[in-house]
Amino acid sequence: MSLETNQASTKNSSEKTVTFITGGNRGIGLETARELGKLGHTIVLGARDLEAGKGAVAKLREFGIDADVIRYDSADPKTDTEAYAYFEKRFGRLDVLVNNAGALKEDGLGIRNASTVASSVLRDTFDVNFFAVVRLTQALLPLIRKSPAGRIVNLS
Repeated sequence: MSLETNQASTKNSSEKTVTFITGGNRGIGLETARELGKLGHTIVLGARDLEAGKGAVAKLREFGIDADVIRYDSADPKTDTEAYAYFEKRFGRLDVLVNNAGALKEDGLGIRNASTVASSVLRDTFDVNFFAVVRLTQALLPLIRKSPAGRIVNLS
């Protein structure tokens, strides 16, 4: 993965590109964090499980990456407000939002067949994978607009 940045990696945290990656404590999110961190971004991971997030931050810091973690749960709208407050207080802006958090909701039988899956399972899946992305983006948009080159990246 390559994402261009015009920020030098030698700048201090307040001058570096500030990047928030939801679901950033494992998989694609963690790898995205590692790659952007190597480019000099200040990385903030959003994780449902704060302890798992702290473990991911420790791994990033082993690579010399400036990283932190906040609790973010796409199923919990109050964490949108908490994320806004964190970025507003700490940085006054947000440069990059990577909407990576997602879920594959299944019913109790593990059925993934669209002809038999319960509509409640589909509703829960769309709530997390679509509506939560829109909700968080709208909540953080005022901070992204404060960035000289704000970006929003949606993974699906």
